Order: sequence, then structure tokens, then C-alpha cells
Amino acid sequence: MNEPRVERRPSHLMIRIRGHLSDRHLENFEAMSIEYLANGESLITGEVEDQAQLYGLLVLFRDLGIPLLEINCCEKDFTPQEKHDENYE
Repeated sequence: MNEPRVERRPSHLMIRIRGHLSDRHLENFEAMSIEYLANGESLITGEVEDQAQLYGLLVLFRDLGIPLLEINCCEKDFTPQEKHDENYE
């Protein structure tokens, strides 16, 4: 039997990491937006086409030794509530 075809759309990700990316690591994330937070963390946002691209990003974070704090699939204009808290200012 043929299974129904599922439409695949890009997913928008918000990734929070501990620390700030060094200049040598920035080229790995050219397609993403990076915001450095005052508390020493960073928000990396952007689109991934599919699960394979997401897993590729996870492997990249692992290989670079970048500690992941949070990963969310969200609406494009999503702003985490925590960003408005004192810890992020």
C-alpha cells in the first residue's frame, strides 16, 4: 500500500547554548542568527529543512564541545519568555 505523502516544511529552531561562539566557529552557523546574551549564553535561531539537518547541527555542537542548554521548535517570531527576565538583561 502507498502511504499518504506528508508535506515537509522547514522548522524554525531556537537553540540556547552556554557561552559565546568564537570567531572560528561562526562560519559553521552562517545560515543562523546569533544573539549573545549578557548572562554569557547565546541564542541561535534559524530554519532547518528536515530532521537530517537538525541531527547534523546536533553533531556539530557535540564536535565543537558547545554545551546545549535548550532546543525548541517554534514559530518564526517566537521570543522565549526567559529572555524578558532579569537573567537575560
